[in-house]
Amino acid sequence: MFIKVVNWVDEHFVDVDIRVLLISSKGINYSKIRPHIHIDVLDIKSIFRSIIKVKRYIKDYKPDIVFSTITQLNIMLSLIKLVSKNFVLISRETNVITEEFKTNNYPFYYLWLYKLSLKVSDFKVFQSIDMLEDAIKVSNLDNYKIINNCVDSVVDRPKMKKKELDTLNLICIGRLEKQKGFDRLIKSIQNFYSGFELKLDIYGTGSESESLEKLAKDLNCGYRVNFKGYDDKVMSIINEYDLFILSSLHEGFPNAMIETLSYGVPVWSVDCKGGVNEIINDTNGRVFRDTDELVQNLVRFKEYSYDRDLIWMDATTRFSESKARTEYLEVIKRFL
Repeated sequence: MFIKVVNWVDEHFVDVDIRVLLISSKGINYSKIRPHIHIDVLDIKSIFRSIIKVKRYIKDYKPDIVFSTITQLNIMLSLIKLVSKNFVLISRETNVITEEFKTNNYPFYYLWLYKLSLKVSDFKVFQSIDMLEDAIKVSNLDNYKIINNCVDSVVDRPKMKKKELDTLNLICIGRLEKQKGFDRLIKSIQNFYSGFELKLDIYGTGSESESLEKLAKDLNCGYRVNFKGYDDKVMSIINEYDLFILSSLHEGFPNAMIETLSYGVPVWSVDCKGGVNEIINDTNGRVFRDTDELVQNLVRFKEYSYDRDLIWMDATTRFSESKARTEYLEVIKRFL
């Protein structure tokens, strides 16, 4: 989403000089950034260890507006802004922080720093209602806006998948980390019994990769669960699947889910914070209490008659690129 915003600003505000400062080059697809945009890379593994170099960069470049899209960066930049108050800080949050705090072993003072960043930022962008409501619990807010993530502007009308009467093909896409809840999904799948078989393909990599594969093997459901690794072209085969599953403990605003919907594939999810209940409706899927309830209901999946054309149309309308573009440009324009 960050690259999209950079390109939108460059396209719309022709007289604005844009620079992109990356803490690390890892995972960045430079080909998607407009070629004339200046990019600087610090290549520092830890965000907070980069604070001195980022402060020096801001001092030398003297930007009028700094736009940041990761919570740790937002915190660091708010600390810099306390000392150097000559720039506008627009911070975009990417997660439901109090839920993330429970999942990860953050130091005790992290929540205090997050509260500070909310106060210091001149404008805050939240991806979902859940994210905003969570931030309000931490700090009183003003100058903020909810802007949902978007899907690509050109997504072809989905091709209908030929139904296989004997197999239900499921897909999960996400980092193999504790937050994504793949362990509890695998445990629930162990207890699935029906007149047809199911196959679950999990796309992604992460620190939990080995433990998840071992769990599937130990529970004797390795024949059902396939770990496919990272595949940046997974959306080209998404219509081979009957259903997308989200098993997360919490989300920000799940990109993989809305991308899947934009190809007409229905989604089932556990009830978690982070936009799930804003995305899923009667047209495109269901929300369940937990993975056990979700898996138990898979036996009835073929009773549902999901209209893939309708799912595609709903997703590409509600989460259109043009809508997000307009909303982000309105935010930037306020401070030019």
